[in-house]
Amino acid sequence: MSQQRHSRRSSKQKSKKRSSKGLSTWQKVLLAIGGMILLVGLVLGGIGAYWISTAPELTDKDLTGTIASTIYDKDGNKVYETSANERIIVDEDSISEETFDAVTSIEDRRFLSHGGFDLKRIISSAIANFKAGGISQGGSTLTQQLVKLSVFSTKESDQTYKRKAQEIWLATQLEDRLDKQEIFEYYINKVYMANGIYGMGTAAEIYYGKPLNELALNEIATLAGMPQAPISYDPYHNPEQAEKRRNDVLHAMLTNDKISQDEYDEAVEKPIDEGLESLENFQQTEDENNLMLDSYIQQVADDVEAEGYDLYTDGLEVYTHLDTDAQKNVYETINDNDGLLFPDDKLQAAASVLDTDTGHIVALVGGRQYNDMLSLNRASNLERSIGSSIKPFSVYGPAIEFLNYSTDSSVVDEKHKYSSGMEIYNWDRQYKGMMTLRQALVASRNIPALKIIQQIDDEVGMEKVDEFLKNVGINLNNGDGIYESNALGGEATPLVLSAAYATLGNYGQYNEPKAVDHFVTTEGEEISVKGKSEQAMTDSTAYMVTDMLKGSFTDGTHGLLGPYHTSGLNEAGKSGTTNFDDDQLAEMGLPEDAVPDSWMSGYSTDYALSIWTGYDNPTDTSEKNYLIGSDRQIAGQLYQSIMGYLANNSSNEDWQRPDSVHEVPLEFGAVPTKFATSSTPSSRRITGLANAKLYDDYVNNRQQTVETTSSVPAESTSESSDNEMSHSSQSSQQQTSSSQSESMTESDSQSDASSEVEESSEPATEPEQPEAPQSETPERPEAPQSETPEQPETPTPSPEVPATEQPQPNRRSNANTNQPVN
Repeated sequence: MSQQRHSRRSSKQKSKKRSSKGLSTWQKVLLAIGGMILLVGLVLGGIGAYWISTAPELTDKDLTGTIASTIYDKDGNKVYETSANERIIVDEDSISEETFDAVTSIEDRRFLSHGGFDLKRIISSAIANFKAGGISQGGSTLTQQLVKLSVFSTKESDQTYKRKAQEIWLATQLEDRLDKQEIFEYYINKVYMANGIYGMGTAAEIYYGKPLNELALNEIATLAGMPQAPISYDPYHNPEQAEKRRNDVLHAMLTNDKISQDEYDEAVEKPIDEGLESLENFQQTEDENNLMLDSYIQQVADDVEAEGYDLYTDGLEVYTHLDTDAQKNVYETINDNDGLLFPDDKLQAAASVLDTDTGHIVALVGGRQYNDMLSLNRASNLERSIGSSIKPFSVYGPAIEFLNYSTDSSVVDEKHKYSSGMEIYNWDRQYKGMMTLRQALVASRNIPALKIIQQIDDEVGMEKVDEFLKNVGINLNNGDGIYESNALGGEATPLVLSAAYATLGNYGQYNEPKAVDHFVTTEGEEISVKGKSEQAMTDSTAYMVTDMLKGSFTDGTHGLLGPYHTSGLNEAGKSGTTNFDDDQLAEMGLPEDAVPDSWMSGYSTDYALSIWTGYDNPTDTSEKNYLIGSDRQIAGQLYQSIMGYLANNSSNEDWQRPDSVHEVPLEFGAVPTKFATSSTPSSRRITGLANAKLYDDYVNNRQQTVETTSSVPAESTSESSDNEMSHSSQSSQQQTSSSQSESMTESDSQSDASSEVEESSEPATEPEQPEAPQSETPERPEAPQSETPEQPETPTPSPEVPATEQPQPNRRSNANTNQPVN
């Protein structure tokens, strides 16, 4: 019995061994892989089922309606809709075979054979996307594109696998509801075709003046290529890109056996503009209100695009910062339909109005006397030299920020040269001698500006100037650094310049200008639009430069902008004019006082405004393309009119001096800067604004003077104090200049000093110390002046230098300096 049991157990064990040997290793691996695939398939299937269940509903209204965007002003009033015309709907009878072949060849060759999605294209796109690490190719069929245009956004970040799955699902459902011809008709009637035009039938009538089924092959190819990127392939505004795209369509038709080689060769030889109608014929019917908004709408489109959306195809509800009344005023003022300011309609102008506190774009006009939408927006896109308008940002702001200058430090306006040895001239070809920085800025003197930027370069480097400029949104020389000539000019747009001046008016806080506050997508998502916001400079620098620039309007002796001041308005500002060099004047045969550009910028606590005037082609000599005489005053006149209007809606508050700004007594004519003492003659004693660092120097020096007085015998006090004033960081040239300035007699400096004393609107708050010795306080190393050590041949002149001294015979400086007239 036991032997039988043992025999049965042995038999079972052998059976188990034979059974375990029945699955080989590779079979086990295959089973494991199969199980994993099944599991992954179940998971993916579950995810896919969830995505499909959350797909939006696709209705007939979605298919027929255009996905136009609506724009609202700051008060919530509807002001514009991107669908600028009534669509011409085309049906089967109006669609030629060539139109069908052109569209399907470039967009979806297997349109007639797939069921809504093209598996082959999806696989090839998936491979490309895998290599790219994201969705780089969509592989969408025409049906999928129709779905996307009807219920989804075109935002790049929305090109997700979930969206693709929903797109494919809805496309297959649509193929079950409609036949191919109906789907094709919906598609070509819905696509955006640039210039506010939706549908190929509408584009055919407007662009070529005939029905879609009467277009030539080259014309059909042009339209068929546009839906993928309508703005880029617009034959009116981007003809080169449009021609390349048209030829791509023709090549696709050739390789798809839809046209012959001869037909292809003939069509590609056609100019892209052949047969195009003038857009003016269509856009003369544009509502004047739309033309008034054109530049602003373009900026709105840019803001929306920066967020990854398309204003013209995504059906957005866009809420902006537009002040419609202000926009209308700027538009009408610049258009000057009565001809009160502009000599002709070719002379152009552009203006940007910002909210000083927020940087919001209140109004934007990019040109005058235009009749079509999407005209050149010079306010946002035209970079021209801004002349002396740059001086607050390339010279005076950095001098205060990095070298701790006072608003009323002294500088000499005298014969001077660039470091290259080339001479520099003032706009009036004169020298004014000793001046304060305040006077030099508002009088727009070129030589003091060059001296100061050279001093900045010596002390901290041009990189600091570049940093200062970039902080307020001004990028010069394609990022290649800053040059001495940038003390007098550099390129910017009116929009960029107005943002820089708004920074001064906002106590140094820079806000990137934006037209859009927020927008709502078709799916109900609200997208906020916020630009960069940062402290670009100290509040003391901004306030001190603003305090100086207020004198542009109110200083009757030195200021140049008094005629453009709005009475009672607290405003600050600066003009700018560029020039032709001597060679250009001679070559083009222009008058000596002809200039290409005139600028005017100013700001209050509420608004910042920058205006440019000039001709689009200033070097074209076939007719007058330059400013001369009263032309050069137009920018200022426009500024006064617009700012005067804005003042009616302003609080007109003045800037409040921050705690970081102090008043200090200074000695006029001292280069480098010296603080005034009880021994300083009243005729040379002035009051200047100082930042915290300069004020600390003043307090410390005053304390040192008190200590010196208490420890040094009276007969040696003056000598000791004089020794303390010499600092090792000052060059021998600066000491020489200082000595020469000290030698001024009271009668020599009476005129300039008196003028400066009268200019100071507030008395010095620092009382004189009776303990102070009858000598001057030590020189401060933190604020070296603009008399550069490298120029020993040009020491600070005595006040006997006549204010009207005439310059050298050479009429203008080298063109490479871009030296402005004022």
